[in-house]
Amino acid sequence: MAVEYRVGIIGCGRRPGPGPDGRMRGGGIAENHAKGYEAHGRTRIVAAADISKENLESFQERHNVPVGYLDYREMLAKEHLDIVSICTWVGLHSQICVETANSKPKGILCEKPMALTLPEADAMLDACRRNHVKFTIDHQRRLGRPFGLAKELLQAGRIGELLRLEGYVPGGNLLDWGTHWIDMFFFYQDQAPVEWVMAMADRQTDRSLFGVEVEDHSITHYQFRDGVRASIELGVPIKGQPANRLIGSEGMIEVGVTNGPNVRVRGRGDRDWEVPDMPEGIHGAVHFASSVAELVAAIEEHRDPRNSGANGRQALEVILAGYESIYRRAQIALPLEITDNPISRLIAAWRAS
Repeated sequence: MAVEYRVGIIGCGRRPGPGPDGRMRGGGIAENHAKGYEAHGRTRIVAAADISKENLESFQERHNVPVGYLDYREMLAKEHLDIVSICTWVGLHSQICVETANSKPKGILCEKPMALTLPEADAMLDACRRNHVKFTIDHQRRLGRPFGLAKELLQAGRIGELLRLEGYVPGGNLLDWGTHWIDMFFFYQDQAPVEWVMAMADRQTDRSLFGVEVEDHSITHYQFRDGVRASIELGVPIKGQPANRLIGSEGMIEVGVTNGPNVRVRGRGDRDWEVPDMPEGIHGAVHFASSVAELVAAIEEHRDPRNSGANGRQALEVILAGYESIYRRAQIALPLEITDNPISRLIAAWRAS
């Protein structure tokens, strides 16, 4: 008989509907987690927790969740959960993850970015190791088929030796969106270590996201130890730039082409782009369902998830090195030795200037 996994959600997001500006808004990241569990077939959301009674009850109603808690600790103590999703703001991830791991579920699916500092990330990893909990950071795009196909084309030698990786998101920032492309570049590179990071940024507004003040526009440039360079630009739109570009000695692969195909490749001697059949896009609920399926598979196969906490820490280290580089106006060598989040120092410096 197939095992059914009892799931709890921590952080239910807002009630969907019109916002203060009259525009429709979604229910937050917990909606995508819930849909991922509902799609799996052997995962059932039995409880949820949120500090907002209104948001909690709305989430329960939308997803037929029988029990709700205003304190996640009470949920962890009473519900004997197999899997827990952490969908709160990033500043709460570490404490909640450690306490959740100590309740000994089989698995934890935590939203990205992993944490705000490396000591916080290490505490999460340590708690999950000690309690034998499979730990996943929701870098769900590394499970998506467009990115998997790009890596297959790279490994098949279609563009020769990999030389450079480029990533771009309009309107994004290094902490929130940068984590996806940094993780994706580690995916293409089989988690090869990064040697150094250099970055620059601009802040013209009082922009904040999930309780953290962030930049409006940033460029982060870094080198892997094998000599491959990577560059990620976030914020101001760039004409014609795809989401990911892999540049090799004999060609190029693009993923997420603006107003174009999901994947295309052009190798040495090709007169035009080859566009493989790839109906799956680079965004969408299917990737959250893949994260749930990957965590369940890791539990049952007694292995690390492909989007593991250890991989999430690698991405976080590059992000923090980027902010440290902006603050110090210097190249930053890895492994990173700082224990705080440089963005707080950076924001203070910007305000003082």
